[in-house]
Amino acid sequence: MSHKFGVQYSPLSERILVGRVNANQTAFTSKEEHTGEVLHAVAQYVQHALDSDGFVEVGGLRMDIKVTPVDD
Repeated sequence: MSHKFGVQYSPLSERILVGRVNANQTAFTSKEEHTGEVLHAVAQYVQHALDSDGFVEVGGLRMDIKVTPVDD
């Protein structure tokens, strides 16, 4: 049996949640907060797949994203 995973923004906690979902994919069966990890993965995707800037359309939203490395 393969497990399905979901990702969701929680307006209540203002965090991004990741976890396993039920068979109908309508509710989490377990979840954890992974806001930093999700944002880092998006930044890596934009940096490498979109050449550091571009736009993505997902779920009826258009996101104009630019990734700029921070100098230490």
